[in-house]
Amino acid sequence: MIEGRSGPSPEKVEAIPSVWEQHREFAKEMWRIWKPKDLEKRVLDYCVIDGVPSIEVQKEYQKEREVMAQLFGDEETGMKRDLFFHGTGMFKYGGDKYHPSGADKKELEPVFESVLQKGLVPHRDQWYPTKDVESVSFAPNYFYSRWYADKYQNEENQLAWQFGDPTDWLKYFLTDSIKDTVSHPGRLIGKMDWKNQAKLKKEREENPNRVFNWVSSVNSQVTTATPYADIFPLHTDIKNNFGIVLCFEKAQVELIDMPAMASHELRTDKVVAPKVIKAVIAPMAHRQDVERMVRGQGLDVPVLSTECVDLHHTKFDFKDLVERYENE
Repeated sequence: MIEGRSGPSPEKVEAIPSVWEQHREFAKEMWRIWKPKDLEKRVLDYCVIDGVPSIEVQKEYQKEREVMAQLFGDEETGMKRDLFFHGTGMFKYGGDKYHPSGADKKELEPVFESVLQKGLVPHRDQWYPTKDVESVSFAPNYFYSRWYADKYQNEENQLAWQFGDPTDWLKYFLTDSIKDTVSHPGRLIGKMDWKNQAKLKKEREENPNRVFNWVSSVNSQVTTATPYADIFPLHTDIKNNFGIVLCFEKAQVELIDMPAMASHELRTDKVVAPKVIKAVIAPMAHRQDVERMVRGQGLDVPVLSTECVDLHHTKFDFKDLVERYENE
């Protein structure tokens, strides 16, 4: 249960676990999905409950299938790996989402429209492991980016079908990234800025609620008292909002070095221009509206339905959907 803007009562505050206790509990849940087979079972169980794609989704899939095969590959050619993905949405609350008080809830920013006009512009990044930088993140795996897009999906505006719960996918990707980082400590230790590490640690400890800050940019009801595990599956409270996944050709994105947690998330510190967008993925109910926006900015790229792209990815081996990124 998410408290209102005024926050919880003093009694509830006293009963709320500390941030670090919440981290621990969430970590336990994450490690229940630490193998691909664990995630695959979760996804399949979800689909059993959710049911098969509707006739409308299947019909739309047949219309988009040829374009998707060109972009992502198919069951005959195998999965292509020449794209990066970035999850975003139509609107967010304004201001600096990493300010200790969270984003400014008074006005909305048209995120997707801004991307179409200006591209992806580097912004304050408190998740880079060794220092604060300005960057834009990308995922080599489609389903990693889907979680970010899912945050913009209003509860009353959900997808007609999806391949599993985006939060389960994220839990696996985060756990697998930790496993890979721990297995290669030299990558991180050799690139640490030891002089500034104490200062960085102190600054981040003073603002331990980075996840809250990020989610506050799409949900005005979340507070620092919202249980940590409740934040990850949370959706936006902005009406008529929905998520979008942008596709980019790998060769057109200049990456910066990531010494840790780089198995499934990568970064650039350069502006990624709109002309570099290879395709746009939006909910089927809004695909035509998004296509009009894309064409209005002079971009001649495919605009695909999220439900259909999810369905297309069921054609691949599950291990391919969660493969770690290898810098070529």
